[in-house]
Amino acid sequence: MGSMEYYNDFRIDYNTQYKAVAIEFFPLSELFIKSDDFTKLKETDLFKISFKRFNKILSTLDSSNKDNGCGIISLKYGIGTYLEDSEGDICESIIIFKEGYYAPLGW
Repeated sequence: MGSMEYYNDFRIDYNTQYKAVAIEFFPLSELFIKSDDFTKLKETDLFKISFKRFNKILSTLDSSNKDNGCGIISLKYGIGTYLEDSEGDICESIIIFKEGYYAPLGW
């Protein structure tokens, strides 16, 4: 992996050629999906729905998703959820990534 830049509401990950390979959004962001595959989430800020509901929808759309213990990663759609605080139920972050981003993990 290359470098990262942090902002108030998102982070950008760059590869070693300084090309963006992922953007991780934090709850200060408003994040919407406009893909037809995500009809249940259209017009919904992903930071306004429950972590469990979002993961259930992702799991239904991508049965081959990866569970990393703190969320799920959909390699099919290039999106992942993260929640470490067991007291909350809104994503702490949502990552959008390019194909191959998780290759170092064997995914």
